[in-house]
Amino acid sequence: MTQSDVPLLDEAMELLGPDPKIAAQIAAKNAKRAQEEQFAQDTLNSVGLGSGIVSSQMLVDQMNGEGGEFIAQRAAADREWTYGHVVVDEAQELTAMDWRMLIRRCPSRSFTIVGDVAQTSALGGTRRWDRTMNRLFGERQWDLNELTINYHAIRRRFRTWPRTSRRRRDCISRRSTPCARYRTPCAGSSSTANPTRSRPRHRMSRS
Repeated sequence: MTQSDVPLLDEAMELLGPDPKIAAQIAAKNAKRAQEEQFAQDTLNSVGLGSGIVSSQMLVDQMNGEGGEFIAQRAAADREWTYGHVVVDEAQELTAMDWRMLIRRCPSRSFTIVGDVAQTSALGGTRRWDRTMNRLFGERQWDLNELTINYHAIRRRFRTWPRTSRRRRDCISRRSTPCARYRTPCAGSSSTANPTRSRPRHRMSRS
């Protein structure tokens, strides 16, 4: 299985639904958990701690040795786990199926999306932000912010950009000698520009 298979399998599971055997196991586990929490709550009430800082859930977790489990571990074990906000880096490489998988995990569609379409290498990746973002979030439902301060490229490499791009704008490279700043026209987001990792990146956030 490759990385590209993951969103396809996720889509298939969404359409087919959960495995009946696994669903039955989860239902039995949840029922047992409910009984344990009720017993824990009755125990807390009997000793006068029913409204204290210790909850029945905390007591059951401690009894089952699950008190140290991180939220990230719980999320990784639950395919239907959702998030309030998602940050995506190298977003230009995501395909339409990748985006469907991410949006399922963020029903609010609150994203911070970072990428550079001049670096797109995936066949199904993004080459124009408006085409991808309008389809995902709708027109005028997202904001594009172009970053013009470069912290990655050294000055010598930064000088070559005006010769490899059809679009230029003022940009700052901060990586040279100490206390020095180098200002030069920098490459834009055209898909025909030289795809170096040090290009200014784009940050989108849905309003």
